[in-house]
Amino acid sequence: MFTDTAEAATGSAKRRAADPPAGTVRVFWLKPSDVANDPRYPNGITGVMQESRRFYRRELGVTFKLNNPAVEVVQGNHGRAWYENTPNGGEEYWWVVFNMQQELMARFGLRSPDSRWLCVGEVSAEKAGVSGGGGGAGWVILSGHDADGAAGTNGAMNRW
Repeated sequence: MFTDTAEAATGSAKRRAADPPAGTVRVFWLKPSDVANDPRYPNGITGVMQESRRFYRRELGVTFKLNNPAVEVVQGNHGRAWYENTPNGGEEYWWVVFNMQQELMARFGLRSPDSRWLCVGEVSAEKAGVSGGGGGAGWVILSGHDADGAAGTNGAMNRW
């Protein structure tokens, strides 16, 4: 899928040197500024991504490549409430994940779609009963309950 689609990375020379290889799945955990660092999140998200790779290999005979480390931990520019309550689009369902996605795009010179990578963003923020997530244009964007599920916090890992 990614053959001959690499482009020059945007941003500073320092960022270009640190970018992972083109043609990989780039995974981010955005941790709002008022959320404690918890290794269960990047470790759990890594586990979910590794299981997804095995599933694709088993079911389709092909899979995708993850970077090392598989999850880039990003310190958010805002507190949790900002991601949850700052309007971004017409439906409140999307605010958290669109706020996260736009921050990641601005900070890392990403696009939607971005021919260099498929991007997965998870944020530890969620307005209970409202926030959601989804995928499209080369992105998967997931809110707090998905990050919690991967980390095994707030109950059984029923989705994972």
